[in-house]
Amino acid sequence: MKDTLFSVLDTVYEKVVDEIKIEIQRDTKTQEKLEGNSNGSYVAKSRSQVFSSMREVAPEVGSLLAVGLGFGVIEHTGIYVGGGYVIEQHGDDALKKVTLQEFMDGDGEVYARGLNIGIQIACDSTGNPLAKKSIAKNAKKMYEDYERRTKEYSILTNNCHQFCWECVEPQSKKSLLMFATLEEYVAKYYNCVIYWDKVKI
Repeated sequence: MKDTLFSVLDTVYEKVVDEIKIEIQRDTKTQEKLEGNSNGSYVAKSRSQVFSSMREVAPEVGSLLAVGLGFGVIEHTGIYVGGGYVIEQHGDDALKKVTLQEFMDGDGEVYARGLNIGIQIACDSTGNPLAKKSIAKNAKKMYEDYERRTKEYSILTNNCHQFCWECVEPQSKKSLLMFATLEEYVAKYYNCVIYWDKVKI
């Protein structure tokens, strides 16, 4: 029994040490990005590993969420508005309010989201969600506006990334096409590097 207990403790210890090593490596990379970017553009490209084997992150109201679309080839984004719901710009010309599970799965037809194993949430370097209630408020406002909710979908000017950015910066006139551009804009908005952690559903 004693040997079993020591074996369990050794395993837990090894996992904790591994997590600390990962966090130190990530902090070093983050600092390199911050120091090496003289224009202040903190573009996040890496996925977070913080607490990867120990916890998942609960979404906060106003969080930016992402899932794979088309077997993970393209990222799809939405805004968490609380109560287990996400508002997304869907490809059938409508803003939709869906559950976290529906956001991950798609509609099961054209917009099935392939082999998703989870939803990702934009976090800072310590694993805290980047979120503001005003962002969720803007998402709800657009959803409640019939004209905006049914605005024709356009991959160039009215896609999921554009919608999310309008929630963050309602007065912005910028058009977003790529997920990487949304990452860059949001990173500048929060003035930090973005890391992506798995959402607790």
